[in-house]
Amino acid sequence: MPRTSIPGFDPNTTVGALEGGVLVSNLLFGIVTMQVYLYYQKYPRDRWSLKALVGLVWLLELAHTICVMHGIYVTTITRRGRTVLTIPASLRIAFFFSGTVGPIVQAFFATRVAKCFDKPYLAILCWILMCYRFLSNLVMTAVSVKAHEQELDWALTSSLVIEAAVDLLIAISLCYYLVKSQRRSVHQRTIRLIDRLIGMTLPTGLVTCIVAIIVIVCYLKMENNFVWVALMFCQTKVCSNSMLASLNGRSILRDDLEGNMTPGHLKSHQLEPIPVEITTHIDLSSFQSNEHSITNNLTSQQQA
Repeated sequence: MPRTSIPGFDPNTTVGALEGGVLVSNLLFGIVTMQVYLYYQKYPRDRWSLKALVGLVWLLELAHTICVMHGIYVTTITRRGRTVLTIPASLRIAFFFSGTVGPIVQAFFATRVAKCFDKPYLAILCWILMCYRFLSNLVMTAVSVKAHEQELDWALTSSLVIEAAVDLLIAISLCYYLVKSQRRSVHQRTIRLIDRLIGMTLPTGLVTCIVAIIVIVCYLKMENNFVWVALMFCQTKVCSNSMLASLNGRSILRDDLEGNMTPGHLKSHQLEPIPVEITTHIDLSSFQSNEHSITNNLTSQQQA
């Protein structure tokens, strides 16, 4: 996994990078906790499986945060930052939690992709890639990170590439479905709602993809520091926040929809009364001719 043989020890890009990553990771965990609280407050009637998924993600993030904080304590206090040739066991466990949260979040979005399209081929592809990523994470955690151990570089690199590819694939497929639905709709309210959905879907997918790409670049180009490790601390929190933002964003869509249904909005769309003039023309000539014929018949009968 990580390249731990570091010639020319630089505390700024090693221990300093880890400390910065822990600080940002803790900040993002606070946002995750706030979003989880808002979710349970706003959507108490969601199905139990979805609520259990949110709870599981929060517990994994909590365990990841505890492991990261313990690891940075061991690195900076116990070892006094003098050696980083071996990563503490708590940080190895943190890699396991981060490699578990990511596939869970991607599986959540892949399930949405499966519901959008008639044929679930794209979602199945995403699920297969996520299973590979999870299994490779198990292998890397089991073998762990020892000094001068670089045999698993390919596993970590492929896992990061797959993560970025799946995030990009999910974002593009969901946006394609929404744009296709937008073209079929003729109602302005539906078009505005789909525009809002696209605006919410695209950033969440692109942010996680961009973070994964940055981690890959730092891992391949910065071999002598732990900047990429610090970014991985934050990456899992970004994934969780993207899922929770997608769930909590439903209230924004609902408020937008209800805003379009306000009495003032409905009053402006009521049908205005249309004056209708009805003209009735009755032809009395037939009645007059019948009256004359009846009079003539009565006169002839009296004469007879």
